[in-house]
Amino acid sequence: MKKLLAILCMVTCIFSLTACGAVDEPTQMDTVKESTAKTLAVKYIAPYYADTFMNQEMAQQFLDNFTIAEASYITETQFTNVAMQAGYDVIGFDGEGVKSAVSSFMDAGQKMGAVKEYDEENVTVKRDKTTITVTIPVVCEKKNGSIEVIFSTKRFLSVDTVSINADMTTAEIGEKAGLNTLLGMGTVFIVLILIMAIIYCFNIFAVIDKKKAAKAKNNDKAPAPVAASAPVVEDLTDDLELVAVISAAIAASEGAVSTDGFVVRSIRRVR
Repeated sequence: MKKLLAILCMVTCIFSLTACGAVDEPTQMDTVKESTAKTLAVKYIAPYYADTFMNQEMAQQFLDNFTIAEASYITETQFTNVAMQAGYDVIGFDGEGVKSAVSSFMDAGQKMGAVKEYDEENVTVKRDKTTITVTIPVVCEKKNGSIEVIFSTKRFLSVDTVSINADMTTAEIGEKAGLNTLLGMGTVFIVLILIMAIIYCFNIFAVIDKKKAAKAKNNDKAPAPVAASAPVVEDLTDDLELVAVISAAIAASEGAVSTDGFVVRSIRRVR
């Protein structure tokens, strides 16, 4: 019974995960938004950016002369009639997105040349919770690529940004992959070398500490300094001849005739 319950629980979990990964079916409004976004991107927005801002002089003047708010207002004004034809009061454009798009098309103008053709048959539309992305393949003078127009579904019709990207050849893809691999492996090896250096430094510190400890231990075992030896005193009282000579010398120094006036009790030699 317990095994059966465990199997049922596992099956339930699997179906739950499958349900979580499922994509919601688009509503009728979602379909309308996608169709409108595709039409606007292909017919109006992509050509406007390509024709206007792949011109280096026009793009640079736009970037230099207008603020973000002005860039948004000017672009929205350019599409007033288009918005009305589509049944909207205005097509909103994010100001930062506009400036970013102008820079993208200006750079592409040098690398790719002017756009000669829009491949409308291979346009793709991708929708998620917050955006609708329309990708339009384009044929250019120097190098082909694609224009990407991203709409916000939070405030439709509102354009977040527009960009143009050149297609990469097989050689360029391989070169980029090789550079990424080299960069990744190089970073790993550099980090490993740094770790090894740090570990080696710890070993050096340990050796230094051992040397200091050994030196301190040797200092503790050093012999104490020898105190100055006291003078050695030798008792010479038993040397009678010496006593007689010294007694006579003392008596002579005092002017006495004999040594009867004093008694020598002790004579000591100091070394």
